[in-house]
Amino acid sequence: MKRLFVSLCGISVLTLAGCSSSVNITKLKPAEIEQAAQTKVLQVAAFEYDDIGFANRLESAIANKSIQGKPFFTVLPLSPRKPYDFNQVQMADDFSPVVRGVVHGTVELYRTHYSHFFTSRYKTVEYTCYKDSKGKEVKHYRHYDRGNKHEKKRDDIHRAVCSELREYTVLCREMNSEFSANIRLTDVINRSNIHSGTYQATQTHQHCKGDYGSLPDESSVISELMNDVSQQFVNRISPNLIYQSVTLLDDPEIDYSKEQEQLLEYAIEYIEQGRMEKAERLLTQLFDSTGKRCFVAAYNLGVIAESNGQYREALAFYRTADDLSLKPNDEINRAIRRIQTSIRDQATLETQL
Repeated sequence: MKRLFVSLCGISVLTLAGCSSSVNITKLKPAEIEQAAQTKVLQVAAFEYDDIGFANRLESAIANKSIQGKPFFTVLPLSPRKPYDFNQVQMADDFSPVVRGVVHGTVELYRTHYSHFFTSRYKTVEYTCYKDSKGKEVKHYRHYDRGNKHEKKRDDIHRAVCSELREYTVLCREMNSEFSANIRLTDVINRSNIHSGTYQATQTHQHCKGDYGSLPDESSVISELMNDVSQQFVNRISPNLIYQSVTLLDDPEIDYSKEQEQLLEYAIEYIEQGRMEKAERLLTQLFDSTGKRCFVAAYNLGVIAESNGQYREALAFYRTADDLSLKPNDEINRAIRRIQTSIRDQATLETQL
């Protein structure tokens, strides 16, 4: 089990965070509902008031849950799909595993509501204007012609194109869609309730007169909401990958030689390129060359160990960095708390995988 878990940990592309650099570490978080994660063989019964196929959607989401490319649950089909009944939960055939849990419940709400409202828009309007000799806009410009003894317009010379921003109102239509279901997971063997909860999802779409496109189809939105609710449930009953941003340290409290500065610089560059083994060798060389007094090297070695899923080794490095640091360091404090949580999570995962 441990090998499976460790292989799911990793480090992603390095990004800049202020003056320091950070990396994203991938970890596998244990299921929130621990007993549910241990109930590996499931059937999905019919849901009350389900005339839109939510049970089928939920069954598909559970069956598609995988860890490292392998299905996490075994889902035995229930055909025809019937309401939950202890007496109907049996083996599919002589070679199938015994069903341990049944997922059932009630579709509580699915609807789409439309409303209308007005909103302000702005557009640039161009118009013909007249400007005086100084470029100031005037409504009319007249020039006195001494030869003809009368006034005439000089539109051919002083005519210009002006523009202004004008506000106008348009009618809009808003589409609000909702879906919710109460989902229950029952332990068939012990005839006890493992989990019961209401899950919901909403979407809001707007379209105004003159906009490109139109409002989405109502059935497609409800379908997306059913997928959302199904995934919410699956994420609670199974382990999930998470991403944690971890800051690398590059500002030591001791004087470095030029060679030591280069060791740290190159080590961070190798981490950026995903070459952890090379970075680890350089950081180890840096740590040894300082008489094992460089807390920056010890901390960054902890980051590499954490990215490899070696949590106890990472904790040892972080504690060494803490001992060597002359003053409290927020990143080291966060690292120690984070790795202690990861060690507890790893122990829980070994019972779920």
